[in-house]
Amino acid sequence: PSAAAQPQARVFVRVDDLGVATVEVERILTRHGAAKVTKKMTQGRTIIRAEIFARDWKEILSGLKRIGTVEESSMSGDAGELLIHVAIEISVH
Repeated sequence: PSAAAQPQARVFVRVDDLGVATVEVERILTRHGAAKVTKKMTQGRTIIRAEIFARDWKEILSGLKRIGTVEESSMSGDAGELLIHVAIEISVH
């Protein structure tokens, strides 16, 4: 699948400081070996897309919850899949 594939998991993270949170999210993804990480910054928000191992998703989510308020909007696909595409949208409260 291409990097433009629809994300199977989409998460919204509301934070106090967009810059600091973006760096933290990237750090969490790197720590879990995320691939094809792309970052798009628009006014007041950052969208990070990545390909991650499905088994790491719960740990990544708990890391995101330490950064801000997390709202998980969708999770599709078989949880048994090896790799999943995720989109993490970070915005200020």
